[in-house]
Amino acid sequence: FGRKDAIPLDKVRIYEGMYFPSGREAESSEGITFFEKGEPTGIGIKRSMLRKREDFAATYFHEAGHYLTKKFDGDREHTDFGYEGMARLAWKMMDRKRK
Repeated sequence: FGRKDAIPLDKVRIYEGMYFPSGREAESSEGITFFEKGEPTGIGIKRSMLRKREDFAATYFHEAGHYLTKKFDGDREHTDFGYEGMARLAWKMMDRKRK
């Protein structure tokens, strides 16, 4: 993961929750990527994801996939972003163990 795979910190927002016009919370919304005219403008991560590093990392990585590929859930390019990221991480871990 290099600089081209990073989201500038000023583009990351933490939010309490997302709500429907009725006032009911969209409970499944752990993160969101904001788009304007097809271009990503930032990501949001629900505050509760900060309780565990693993939850935050998974949500951040998922939203980074949207932000950097400009694709949505189910799109092959977004899915490949996740697989390629896991492969790079696994390679780094294996490489570290050999040293």
